[in-house]
Amino acid sequence: MDYETEIESMTQLSDVWAPSGNGSLDVSTLVHYCRSHARGETAGAPAFTHVVGDPGEHDRLSFAELDGRARAIAAEIQQRGGVGKPVLIVLDPGADYAASLFGCLYARAIAVPIYPPQMLRMQHTLPRLRAIIENANACILLSDRDTIGKSLSSLWQMTDAASIAVDEIDAAGADRWDGRMPKPDDVALLQYTSGSTGTPRGVVLTHRTLLSNLAAVIEHIHFDGARSVQWVPPYHDMGLIGGILIPIYRGVETVIISPTDFVRNPLLWLRCIDYYKGSSNGAPNFGYELCVRRIDHADCEGLDLSSWKVAIAGAEPIRATTLRRFEEKFARYGFESASFCPAFGMAETTVMATGSRLGEPYKTFHVDAQTLQLGEIQLASPRSRRAEPSVDDDHSRR
Repeated sequence: MDYETEIESMTQLSDVWAPSGNGSLDVSTLVHYCRSHARGETAGAPAFTHVVGDPGEHDRLSFAELDGRARAIAAEIQQRGGVGKPVLIVLDPGADYAASLFGCLYARAIAVPIYPPQMLRMQHTLPRLRAIIENANACILLSDRDTIGKSLSSLWQMTDAASIAVDEIDAAGADRWDGRMPKPDDVALLQYTSGSTGTPRGVVLTHRTLLSNLAAVIEHIHFDGARSVQWVPPYHDMGLIGGILIPIYRGVETVIISPTDFVRNPLLWLRCIDYYKGSSNGAPNFGYELCVRRIDHADCEGLDLSSWKVAIAGAEPIRATTLRRFEEKFARYGFESASFCPAFGMAETTVMATGSRLGEPYKTFHVDAQTLQLGEIQLASPRSRRAEPSVDDDHSRR
């Protein structure tokens, strides 16, 4: 395994969590941040709100509850020998997913987020799942009882002793967590590339790397108190970083919507942004396109998007025509074109590589569509039949 030596060399003995000598809390990893929020003024505030129906119908997990759930899951991982080893997370988006991710980090294990099996798309998803499972060589699987017990359980290549149903873990188990904290250079995540251009590759991310990228994202496109309404799944780096890690880094709430619910009814996303006052929300280009195509004005009575200050667009090629049509359609509901922040990222850079800064209007240019398909960028006249309007998401060129 190509990353095994690096993981072994990075994983170090960790210290027990405690305030630093000057009375302030050490925040050298995301675990330190999470523990700090759980013991501070935000302890009872919601960390994750999982929408289970219409806006207002939800389950909530406070920062203190997240800390307790993470410690209980971490204790199970440690008891089964998972410290310093890859652990698969196979769950649908929601509070259990967030708790399981932080359970891995609390246990000083290496979280490996992967897509749950999709019965209707097994021909497409099964090869990717098998490739990741074989490459990661994980020793433990975190999931729910239904997924573990399905006929596909042989896919995981795990014994019963290595499969943990997080929905059955007793909250009292939190006291069994050993309290040792990860070091900044310990491995936190094994994040796999999409596999769209080949076999998925595991990218080793340390706690230090995560905090560095989170700080860069915050500097560019976030602001104090920003609340996110997120439907991008957490197995994707955009959903993982933007929907789970940034909120813990900043100590603010994330509202989670099922990706399936969004695809079925994209208006749900906008209604939730309105109801929960989402101010920093992002999606791939197709998400904005789906809103333009599938949402009728007749269904938007009373919709208010004035709270939406940052609209991140990324994760796939960004079409200027899509952004423009979204702006034009939803301007009457309070959406402002200056909110769009096009960005480019990939697993190899944690998530963000470049992007527009908050409040700066994005720029567009025309490229030759035929040349673009060959992986090259060639500027074209807007009057050319082969011209494709593209978005400039590289702030460094301005």
